[in-house]
Amino acid sequence: MARMPVSFVIAGVYRTPSLWFDHNLEEAATFYTSVFPNSHIESFNRSTDAGAGDPGSVLSGSFVLDGTRFIGNNVYIQDCRGAS
Repeated sequence: MARMPVSFVIAGVYRTPSLWFDHNLEEAATFYTSVFPNSHIESFNRSTDAGAGDPGSVLSGSFVLDGTRFIGNNVYIQDCRGAS
């Protein structure tokens, strides 16, 4: 019987780890769920014609790695080195 995905419990409160990705959330989640047992992608939230980013691009999502749920966010990390 498969375990239900869980989050961490800290001081009696459930916590779900959130990971930031530089525009490669879908690729990373697909890779990690193929590596760890008891893992799967739950969902991706995609941009629409009315939203930010290219239509269909992944904005955020949730996935389970070895029974622990994670939330991922695609962010656009800018290289600020050399900025005044």
